[in-house]
Amino acid sequence: MGYLTLRNHHLLRFHLHQILRILLRQILRIIHHLLLHQEQIQIQGRQWQLSWEGQQELDF
Repeated sequence: MGYLTLRNHHLLRFHLHQILRILLRQILRIIHHLLLHQEQIQIQGRQWQLSWEGQQELDF
């Protein structure tokens, strides 16, 4: 009986470890995606700001 519970405990730990690895990989993928997206947004914002400043200079 003790052997069975020990074996189940080992299997449970193995499954938890795999689940954690999968979750970690998903989280890292999401973070990577967000960082890439944020970079694109910043580039777009900078271009918009530059074009806006250019229009301001034209007004004066």
